[in-house]
Amino acid sequence: MGTYYYSSSRDRFFRIPAVLDVIENPDKILKGDKDELLAVKKKSRRKTWFVVIHKEIDNTDGFILTAYITSDSRWLFKRKVLWNKTL
Repeated sequence: MGTYYYSSSRDRFFRIPAVLDVIENPDKILKGDKDELLAVKKKSRRKTWFVVIHKEIDNTDGFILTAYITSDSRWLFKRKVLWNKTL
C-alpha cells in the first residue's frame, strides 16, 4: 500500500515518494510568506500544479508543512521565484 502524507488543509492523502519528488526535482521554487519555500511541479499535460510547502533547516534537513494541488497559477506565480528549472 505504501506510505502516505496527509494534508489536512485540503483533506487529501499524497504518496510520500511523490511529495519528496516535488521537493527534490521541482520546476520552480517560490518564496513563502515567512521563511518557508514552495516547491512547485506541473502535473503532466494538465493545467494543475503540485505544491509542497516546506522549511529547510540546513542543506540536509527540513520538514514538510503541507502539500496540495492547485490550478490557480495566477495566485501562485505572484510570488517571488527563487529558482527556476532550465529546460
